[in-house]
Amino acid sequence: MHESPDERTVGIHLTQMRYFSRCWLVLRVALLAAGLLIIPLNASAQDPKDPPAPQDQPDSADAQKPDLSDQIIHDVLEPFREGLESHTLRQALSVLDPIDMPDYAQARDQLTAFFRLYDPIRFRYKVLQASSDKDRAFVIGEIDVAATPVDRNQTPVQRNTQMRFQLKQEPNGWRVVGFAPADFFGQP
Repeated sequence: MHESPDERTVGIHLTQMRYFSRCWLVLRVALLAAGLLIIPLNASAQDPKDPPAPQDQPDSADAQKPDLSDQIIHDVLEPFREGLESHTLRQALSVLDPIDMPDYAQARDQLTAFFRLYDPIRFRYKVLQASSDKDRAFVIGEIDVAATPVDRNQTPVQRNTQMRFQLKQEPNGWRVVGFAPADFFGQP
């Protein structure tokens, strides 16, 4: 004859299961916070033996496509900032499209003169709005530039403005084809 376990044994067993369940939860949270555990967005508390419930799957291309603001920061604003702050004209100009940017020569000349007049340069940005249509994008950003003149008799420069960038998608990322105000770096 089969004996049923006494109530005390069942109570201890359930208590141990709850304890281990809590420990597992704490461990998962700690691993997640440390970046060592990735939980898929569609993960659930479903029993792994049960077949997954059908879900509407988003287009995989859209799910993997990075945010437009992040792309522009990576392709344009960060390299431009690094070029300005490291005083590397070639890097600062690398984000501009010399073929499709009508005022490229003017922008190049303004940046060259800006580099001759100021060192060090501090460039900060904040993307306020970004939108795209096919291979073109428009970005509005808050731009803040602080520059110390090479001639110590001159006063330091502090400029702050909202700048509108026009961008073109190329195989290796976004490039600037225009920005306004176009004379931002040419202002005395």
